[in-house]
Amino acid sequence: MDADIGFFRGLTLIPSLLRARKSPDGRTLEQLLPHDLYIRWLALRVKYGSGDDEHKRPMLAALDLYERALDQSGLVANETVWNAVEKAARKDHVPLQPVLLNLKVDDAKGAVRDLGKIPQDAEIACFAKTIERLETDLGPMRQRANFWSLGDIEGLRSLAYPDEEVACLNAFLAVPEFRDQYERAREQIAGLWLRAADAALENNGSSFAVLPIRLLLKEDGILNRLRAEGYAVQEPQ
Repeated sequence: MDADIGFFRGLTLIPSLLRARKSPDGRTLEQLLPHDLYIRWLALRVKYGSGDDEHKRPMLAALDLYERALDQSGLVANETVWNAVEKAARKDHVPLQPVLLNLKVDDAKGAVRDLGKIPQDAEIACFAKTIERLETDLGPMRQRANFWSLGDIEGLRSLAYPDEEVACLNAFLAVPEFRDQYERAREQIAGLWLRAADAALENNGSSFAVLPIRLLLKEDGILNRLRAEGYAVQEPQ
Protein backbone atom coordinates (compact mmCIF):
# COMPACT_ATOMS: atom_id res chain seq x y z
CA MET A 1 0.00 0.00 0.00
CA ASP A 2 1.18 3.51 -0.79
CA ALA A 3 -0.20 6.73 0.70
CA ASP A 4 -0.75 9.38 -1.95
CA ILE A 5 0.00 12.70 -0.25
CA GLY A 6 2.58 14.20 -2.60
CA PHE A 7 6.20 15.13 -1.95
CA PHE A 8 5.71 18.77 -1.01
CA ARG A 9 2.67 18.06 1.18
CA GLY A 10 4.78 15.40 2.85
CA LEU A 11 7.41 18.00 3.70
CA THR A 12 4.80 20.15 5.44
CA LEU A 13 3.92 17.19 7.68
CA ILE A 14 7.42 16.75 9.09
CA PRO A 15 6.93 19.07 12.12
CA SER A 16 3.61 17.40 12.97
CA LEU A 17 5.12 13.93 12.59
CA LEU A 18 8.04 14.83 14.84
CA ARG A 19 5.61 16.05 17.49
CA ALA A 20 3.54 12.88 17.08
CA ARG A 21 6.58 10.79 17.97
CA LYS A 22 6.46 12.19 21.49
CA SER A 23 4.01 11.26 24.22
CA PRO A 24 1.04 13.65 23.82
CA ASP A 25 1.11 14.81 27.45
CA GLY A 26 4.90 15.27 27.55
CA ARG A 27 5.53 12.55 30.14
CA THR A 28 8.54 10.25 29.91
CA LEU A 29 8.36 6.48 29.61
CA GLU A 30 9.35 6.18 33.28
CA GLN A 31 6.35 8.33 34.21
CA LEU A 32 3.95 6.55 31.85
CA LEU A 33 4.79 2.88 32.36
CA PRO A 34 4.22 0.59 35.35
CA HIS A 35 7.51 0.45 37.23
CA ASP A 36 8.22 -3.24 36.59
CA LEU A 37 7.54 -2.85 32.87
CA TYR A 38 9.83 0.17 32.71
CA ILE A 39 12.65 -1.79 34.42
CA ARG A 40 12.21 -4.65 31.92
CA TRP A 41 12.45 -2.15 29.06
CA LEU A 42 15.60 -0.63 30.56
CA ALA A 43 17.24 -4.06 30.81
CA LEU A 44 16.53 -4.80 27.13
CA ARG A 45 17.64 -1.32 26.10
CA VAL A 46 21.01 -1.93 27.77
CA LYS A 47 21.26 -5.44 26.28
CA TYR A 48 20.65 -4.31 22.71
CA GLY A 49 22.41 -0.94 22.93
CA SER A 50 19.35 1.17 22.23
CA GLY A 51 19.61 4.88 23.00
CA ASP A 52 15.88 5.60 22.87
CA ASP A 53 14.54 8.99 23.84
CA GLU A 54 12.47 8.55 27.00
CA HIS A 55 9.96 11.10 25.71
CA LYS A 56 9.10 8.84 22.76
CA ARG A 57 5.57 7.47 22.79
CA PRO A 58 5.43 3.84 23.99
CA MET A 59 4.47 2.26 20.63
CA LEU A 60 7.45 3.81 18.87
CA ALA A 61 9.87 3.06 21.69
CA ALA A 62 8.78 -0.60 21.51
CA LEU A 63 9.16 -0.71 17.72
CA ASP A 64 12.64 0.82 17.80
CA LEU A 65 13.81 -1.64 20.46
CA TYR A 66 12.28 -4.57 18.55
CA GLU A 67 14.08 -3.64 15.33
CA ARG A 68 17.41 -3.26 17.13
CA ALA A 69 17.00 -6.61 18.89
CA LEU A 70 16.22 -8.39 15.61
CA ASP A 71 19.23 -6.81 13.94
CA GLN A 72 21.55 -7.96 16.73
CA SER A 73 20.04 -11.45 16.64
CA GLY A 74 20.86 -11.93 12.96
CA LEU A 75 17.24 -11.72 11.82
CA VAL A 76 16.05 -9.57 8.94
CA ALA A 77 12.74 -8.33 7.59
CA ASN A 78 11.08 -10.04 4.63
CA GLU A 79 12.20 -7.27 2.24
CA THR A 80 15.48 -9.19 1.97
CA VAL A 81 13.61 -12.20 0.63
CA TRP A 82 11.75 -10.11 -1.93
CA ASN A 83 14.98 -8.42 -3.07
CA ALA A 84 16.52 -11.83 -3.84
CA VAL A 85 13.41 -12.95 -5.74
CA GLU A 86 13.24 -9.71 -7.70
CA LYS A 87 16.92 -9.92 -8.65
CA ALA A 88 16.48 -13.49 -9.93
CA ALA A 89 13.36 -12.54 -11.89
CA ARG A 90 15.02 -9.58 -13.58
CA LYS A 91 18.11 -11.63 -14.41
CA ASP A 92 15.98 -14.15 -16.33
CA HIS A 93 13.61 -11.51 -17.79
CA VAL A 94 10.59 -12.78 -15.88
CA PRO A 95 7.89 -10.07 -15.91
CA LEU A 96 6.92 -8.68 -12.51
CA GLN A 97 3.36 -7.78 -11.58
CA PRO A 98 3.24 -5.62 -8.44
CA VAL A 99 -0.05 -5.38 -6.56
CA LEU A 100 -0.34 -1.84 -5.26
CA LEU A 101 -3.17 -0.01 -3.55
CA ASN A 102 -2.74 3.75 -3.73
CA LEU A 103 -4.55 5.37 -0.80
CA LYS A 104 -5.62 8.96 -1.29
CA VAL A 105 -5.13 10.89 1.95
CA ASP A 106 -7.32 13.98 1.75
CA ASP A 107 -6.46 15.35 5.19
CA ALA A 108 -2.93 14.22 5.99
CA LYS A 109 -2.48 16.70 8.85
CA GLY A 110 -5.75 15.50 10.35
CA ALA A 111 -4.50 11.92 10.15
CA VAL A 112 -1.35 12.91 12.04
CA ARG A 113 -3.44 14.70 14.68
CA ASP A 114 -5.57 11.59 15.06
CA LEU A 115 -2.49 9.73 16.32
CA GLY A 116 -3.04 11.64 19.54
CA LYS A 117 -6.36 9.83 19.98
CA ILE A 118 -4.73 6.43 20.48
CA PRO A 119 -5.63 5.41 24.06
CA GLN A 120 -2.66 5.39 26.38
CA ASP A 121 -3.57 2.03 27.91
CA ALA A 122 -3.68 0.49 24.41
CA GLU A 123 -0.21 1.86 23.64
CA ILE A 124 1.11 0.42 26.90
CA ALA A 125 -0.46 -2.96 26.06
CA CYS A 126 1.40 -2.88 22.72
CA PHE A 127 4.61 -1.94 24.54
CA ALA A 128 4.18 -4.74 27.13
CA LYS A 129 3.50 -7.41 24.49
CA THR A 130 6.59 -6.33 22.52
CA ILE A 131 8.76 -6.54 25.65
CA GLU A 132 7.33 -10.01 26.39
CA ARG A 133 8.19 -11.20 22.91
CA LEU A 134 11.77 -9.92 23.10
CA GLU A 135 12.22 -11.61 26.49
CA THR A 136 10.86 -15.00 25.41
CA ASP A 137 10.81 -15.41 21.65
CA LEU A 138 14.10 -14.51 19.97
CA GLY A 139 15.34 -18.13 20.14
CA PRO A 140 12.07 -19.59 18.81
CA MET A 141 11.99 -16.79 16.23
CA ARG A 142 15.28 -18.06 14.79
CA GLN A 143 13.86 -21.60 14.86
CA ARG A 144 10.78 -20.44 12.94
CA ALA A 145 13.07 -18.80 10.39
CA ASN A 146 14.78 -22.17 9.90
CA PHE A 147 11.43 -23.95 9.59
CA TRP A 148 10.44 -21.36 6.99
CA SER A 149 13.63 -21.92 4.99
CA LEU A 150 12.90 -25.67 4.92
CA GLY A 151 9.19 -25.29 4.10
CA ASP A 152 8.29 -27.03 7.37
CA ILE A 153 4.69 -25.89 7.73
CA GLU A 154 3.87 -28.09 10.73
CA GLY A 155 6.97 -26.80 12.51
CA LEU A 156 5.86 -23.23 11.92
CA ARG A 157 2.38 -23.94 13.22
CA SER A 158 3.74 -25.66 16.32
CA LEU A 159 5.62 -22.62 17.60
CA ALA A 160 3.07 -20.18 18.96
CA TYR A 161 4.35 -16.80 20.10
CA PRO A 162 3.13 -13.63 21.88
CA ASP A 163 1.96 -11.66 18.85
CA GLU A 164 2.77 -8.05 19.63
CA GLU A 165 1.54 -6.98 16.21
CA VAL A 166 -2.05 -7.75 17.20
CA ALA A 167 -1.80 -5.64 20.36
CA CYS A 168 -0.13 -2.79 18.48
CA LEU A 169 -2.63 -2.93 15.62
CA ASN A 170 -5.49 -2.93 18.12
CA ALA A 171 -4.06 0.23 19.68
CA PHE A 172 -3.96 1.90 16.28
CA LEU A 173 -7.46 0.70 15.39
CA ALA A 174 -8.89 2.05 18.64
CA VAL A 175 -9.18 5.34 16.73
CA PRO A 176 -12.43 4.95 14.71
CA GLU A 177 -11.09 6.88 11.72
CA PHE A 178 -8.10 4.57 11.45
CA ARG A 179 -10.21 1.44 11.95
CA ASP A 180 -12.60 2.34 9.13
CA GLN A 181 -9.76 3.17 6.73
CA TYR A 182 -7.82 0.03 7.66
CA GLU A 183 -10.76 -2.33 7.13
CA ARG A 184 -11.51 -0.82 3.72
CA ALA A 185 -7.86 -0.92 2.66
CA ARG A 186 -7.38 -4.52 3.88
CA GLU A 187 -10.31 -5.76 1.82
CA GLN A 188 -9.29 -3.71 -1.21
CA ILE A 189 -5.73 -4.98 -1.31
CA ALA A 190 -6.79 -8.59 -0.68
CA GLY A 191 -9.22 -8.28 -3.57
CA LEU A 192 -6.56 -6.75 -5.82
CA TRP A 193 -4.14 -9.58 -4.99
CA LEU A 194 -6.70 -12.31 -5.60
CA ARG A 195 -7.67 -10.82 -8.97
CA ALA A 196 -4.00 -10.56 -9.93
CA ALA A 197 -3.53 -14.21 -8.92
CA ASP A 198 -6.57 -15.23 -10.99
CA ALA A 199 -5.13 -13.46 -14.03
CA ALA A 200 -1.67 -14.96 -13.54
CA LEU A 201 -2.98 -18.51 -13.19
CA GLU A 202 -5.21 -18.11 -16.23
CA ASN A 203 -2.63 -16.52 -18.53
CA ASN A 204 0.67 -18.16 -17.51
CA GLY A 205 1.98 -21.69 -17.56
CA SER A 206 3.46 -21.08 -14.12
CA SER A 207 3.49 -18.14 -11.72
CA PHE A 208 5.37 -17.33 -8.54
CA ALA A 209 4.04 -15.08 -5.79
CA VAL A 210 5.72 -13.63 -2.70
CA LEU A 211 3.73 -13.06 0.50
CA PRO A 212 4.55 -13.02 4.21
CA ILE A 213 4.13 -16.56 5.60
CA ARG A 214 1.79 -15.18 8.27
CA LEU A 215 -0.72 -14.16 5.57
CA LEU A 216 -0.66 -17.69 4.17
CA LEU A 217 -1.12 -19.59 7.43
CA LYS A 218 -3.73 -17.48 9.24
CA GLU A 219 -7.30 -18.75 9.33
CA ASP A 220 -8.66 -16.01 7.07
CA GLY A 221 -5.47 -15.81 5.01
CA ILE A 222 -4.88 -15.89 1.28
CA LEU A 223 -4.65 -19.69 0.95
CA ASN A 224 -8.03 -20.24 2.57
CA ARG A 225 -9.54 -17.53 0.38
CA LEU A 226 -8.15 -19.30 -2.68
CA ARG A 227 -9.61 -22.58 -1.44
CA ALA A 228 -12.96 -20.86 -1.00
CA GLU A 229 -12.80 -19.81 -4.66
CA GLY A 230 -12.34 -23.43 -5.74
CA TYR A 231 -8.55 -23.63 -6.11
CA ALA A 232 -6.68 -26.75 -4.99
CA VAL A 233 -3.85 -25.83 -2.61
CA GLN A 234 -1.00 -28.29 -2.05
CA GLU A 235 1.18 -27.43 0.93
CA PRO A 236 4.88 -28.34 1.16
CA GLN A 237 5.46 -31.89 2.42
